Amino acid sequence: DTTDFGIIDDNFGDQALFETLAAEANSRGIRLVLDGVFNHSSSDSIYFDRYGRYASEGACESVSSPFRDWYNFSPQTGGPCAGDTTYESWFGFDSLPKLNSANQDVRDYIWAGGEAAIARYWMQWADGWRLDVGGDVDPGLTNDPNNDYWEGFRDAVHTTNPDAYIVGEEWNVATAWTLGQEWDATMNYQFGSAIMSFWRDSDFVDNDHNAGSSAGILSPLTPSELDARLHNLEERYPPEAFQAMMNLLGSHDTNRALFMLDENTGLQDDTLYDNPNYDWSDAMTRLRGVVLLQMTMPGAPTIYYGDEVGLVGPVTWDGSTWQDDPYNRLPYPWLDETGMPFYTHLQAQSSQDDLFGYYQTLTTARNNSDALRVGSFDTLLVDDGANVYAYGRLLPDYSDAAVVVVNRATAAQAVTVNVSGYLPSGATFSDELNGGSYTVDASGNIVLSSVPGMSGAVLVLDGALAAPPAAVSDLMVTAVSSSNVDLSWSAAAGATSYDVYRSLVSGGGYALVSNVAGTSFSDTGLTVATNYYYVVVGSDDATGLVAGNSNEAAATTAYSIGWANLQWPSAITHTISAQTGTDTVYGRIWIDGITSQLGATPGLLAEVGFGPVGSVPDDSWNWSAMSFNVDVESNDEYMGSMLPDMLGTFCYTTRYSGDGGASWFYAVNGPDEGNATCPGPFGVLTVIAGADTTAPEAPTNLAIAGTTSGSISLAWDAHPNTDGDLFGFELYRDGTRIATIANPAATSYTDTSVTTGATYSYYLVAFDTSYNRSAASNTIEATAEARTVSVTFLVGVPDYTPGTVYIVGDLGAFGPWNPGLVPMTQVDATTWSYTLDILDGTAVQYKFTRGTWETVEAWGEIIGLTNRAMTVSYGSDGTQLVDLTATDWGTGPDDTKAVQLWRDPIVTAVSPADGAVGVPVDTNVSLSWSLPMDAGTSFELSGPSGIISGTFVLTDTNQTVIFTPDMPLAQATTYTVSASGQVSNGNVQQVPVSYSFTTYAPTIEEQFDALTAKLQMLTDAGEFPGRLGQILVNRSVRAKLLYSYGFDNPAILNLAVIVNVTNAMENAGFLTPEDAAEVRDLATGLITELLNN
Repeated sequence: DTTDFGIIDDNFGDQALFETLAAEANSRGIRLVLDGVFNHSSSDSIYFDRYGRYASEGACESVSSPFRDWYNFSPQTGGPCAGDTTYESWFGFDSLPKLNSANQDVRDYIWAGGEAAIARYWMQWADGWRLDVGGDVDPGLTNDPNNDYWEGFRDAVHTTNPDAYIVGEEWNVATAWTLGQEWDATMNYQFGSAIMSFWRDSDFVDNDHNAGSSAGILSPLTPSELDARLHNLEERYPPEAFQAMMNLLGSHDTNRALFMLDENTGLQDDTLYDNPNYDWSDAMTRLRGVVLLQMTMPGAPTIYYGDEVGLVGPVTWDGSTWQDDPYNRLPYPWLDETGMPFYTHLQAQSSQDDLFGYYQTLTTARNNSDALRVGSFDTLLVDDGANVYAYGRLLPDYSDAAVVVVNRATAAQAVTVNVSGYLPSGATFSDELNGGSYTVDASGNIVLSSVPGMSGAVLVLDGALAAPPAAVSDLMVTAVSSSNVDLSWSAAAGATSYDVYRSLVSGGGYALVSNVAGTSFSDTGLTVATNYYYVVVGSDDATGLVAGNSNEAAATTAYSIGWANLQWPSAITHTISAQTGTDTVYGRIWIDGITSQLGATPGLLAEVGFGPVGSVPDDSWNWSAMSFNVDVESNDEYMGSMLPDMLGTFCYTTRYSGDGGASWFYAVNGPDEGNATCPGPFGVLTVIAGADTTAPEAPTNLAIAGTTSGSISLAWDAHPNTDGDLFGFELYRDGTRIATIANPAATSYTDTSVTTGATYSYYLVAFDTSYNRSAASNTIEATAEARTVSVTFLVGVPDYTPGTVYIVGDLGAFGPWNPGLVPMTQVDATTWSYTLDILDGTAVQYKFTRGTWETVEAWGEIIGLTNRAMTVSYGSDGTQLVDLTATDWGTGPDDTKAVQLWRDPIVTAVSPADGAVGVPVDTNVSLSWSLPMDAGTSFELSGPSGIISGTFVLTDTNQTVIFTPDMPLAQATTYTVSASGQVSNGNVQQVPVSYSFTTYAPTIEEQFDALTAKLQMLTDAGEFPGRLGQILVNRSVRAKLLYSYGFDNPAILNLAVIVNVTNAMENAGFLTPEDAAEVRDLATGLITELLNN
């Protein structure tokens, strides 16, 4: 709730004290990181000043305030700010108005305005910024490249302090912000969730860790699941960001780590924690295991103050989940200060020191080990059966190493970690946790005879490590046959042998083939016409260390073809047809020692093709596959046919490939090598017209359906096919046919053989079964580029919707699926809008929330995991409106309509109205809800003397609750109605309601009449002796008459007589205390009014 970004809050000290703190911290090697809340300010700040506390005019006070454009205002009749406006706030909290981060004045004040800008000013003493809800200010580089807020912020901060650390608060995947231009790292809550989950035996759920949150439920993990989770986190981020991650277990926004690790939380009983002697020992053991992981993983392990001594408070169960705040903000349990910590384990220095010492051991080990701080993260052992996990930390120059072993089992057990090829045999390590020394044996094993249960070992290097061999850099293929590949390379320094690896794909998937002592290898027994990829890895057999991969060498096994021909026929005359091929063509091939074997030669390819007369056969000819026909002596014979699509005379021949089509061997002989038209190993193909010479109609309305950087999608109208013999279409690009589409019903085609950024022209031709071609369609141009569409989501919401509406979905810009990341802009009381650029053709799933999954829309078909869906379409101008304002629910797909209901029950109407005056004292109070409410729904009605008792009734299909007070309310009294935590079908009210009304204040005349009536009633009932009652009635009437003539003092004297007589009658037992009190209150109330009149 920032009041003034430029000064120290006097609750904490002043500028001089802050500068002293910074200097003293710096002298001790401690760096200060400040909490930068640049998304919003306080509504009570000098900039907004909703309550008029400051001399200058704040944005809420005046439409002409210099700060007005710092915030986002929208019209609202009777709104809280000047100009009948309301404002956008963070998460719907009206105390936190959101700053307009696009406004240049805001940017200048925060970071762009030179040395005095807030972000730079404080870096004169501090060393970094933690950015509160940073994703709400700028959604990150890849989510919105045009939003440069954090880029500018980073540049500005580093101008003052080049080494300043910038960490953002982002609970979801933070890759978009950690690519080097914005943040250094994020608050890595998902890391904390992973390692705490590993140490739990049952699910933990609270207001931060649940199925709808980015932190997720803390569900037990096996070692393999933990390993996968941790490496998934590693793969999300650049190495620099991964090593700088703020690896925390909890904070002021979460429950304490010790509480989250307590297995009794599943009982959902907060009374357990009201016992100062509650046994936290099991949770302490689990916390030690978590900290073991935290302090030995890459990143910046972060301790939330007090965790190191087991600080925890008695957390509350609110009926649906555990809540964290304020129990997570307990004061540090200093034992030399006044007061005493609540729990016994915090009340003695010795018990605090027990856990504190464990933290000290691990932090000291980390600080003394370069490998534990900045080394690689390498999985060494994952054993789900034994519940053991081990990993290595290694510097690239082998100057330091560490091995961490975690035993999640309850009992101690022996563990063997194989580090062959990773660490050298003979390397020695000491265990920082348990003591003892360990040596890598000749088999590459580290053998730990007993690792304590629910604990582990931290092995740090003693002495120096031997370096691995140098990598081979000149691996080459020296010979290839149909089944063999020969390799050679130069000797590598330090290598005593070499492992040869082979793969069927380039760049990975290598499998060990052999280990050899020399510098050459022949790989035998391979499959013909197959691509093989090799690397060689040098090995030092004495230490067990291995080098990195060599360069990759590739080879394709192939047959050596000796001879081939076009066997027959020498000439073909063919009537053109799209359906019937030519007569069969035959060809023969000879491969020494291969084709003499029975049957088809494995992997051999054969084709028949034709081309222009006089041309040399190559890939430009029209080729068709041939199939094996028969063995002919030592030859293989193949057969096939052609499907020419043009009239004319052509030459044809056969060709063969022994290497999978990488190269071709063309026929060297033909059946009529002396023919005049196609002399040599060719036949003559004559294609003649058939009876049908009528061309189909031209295709119409060829258009761009979409583009990407690697494709262009085209569409056209369905062809009428009036002749009934349409066979398909030919697509031409830049005048060259690129595709034949043998489907008369086709209306689209995607060209994927394009170059990014290139522009092409297209036209389409239709053809029939006789290859009669139509005229060309219209010609269009298209560029292979990712077209973005400016998509505007416009959604209607119920008129009672509180707070800010957010859009969430599967796009990166939406989190993905971060319910409080992307706030929309309010258009009017019931309409919200959000515009962003999305790639054309993208399918989007999305929903609307009010900032959390507890406040997501839930109605009709849009419930649970069912989302809204739409597909982005470029249209004619690159804009698309997704209009979701229709309220005719039930007359079409729900995902095209406005939001009908939110998941959480919301108060939609109240009676009496908020601020109502003159309310009858016998009034009922009612609240109406957006959803049917559970039995027992209630609220509190309170006045000056406390909560009013009465009866609640649910009516109106359980959507209205009516409260009838047991007694009439007091006159002229303000009452407050409060409702919170009420439930509808398991969904808890998220927006508390509190409002007030004032009962009727009777006039003086009405008060006199009430006094007279009360006295007359008592008189008629014989409560007064003799005529005393009538005398008092007469005095009341007389007092009113005197008042009406302006004689207040005589009227007061008459009223005083009534009070005195009433007291005497009560004391004498004629009047009950209740009747006497009522008469006395009426009379003394009138006396007070007349005295003040």
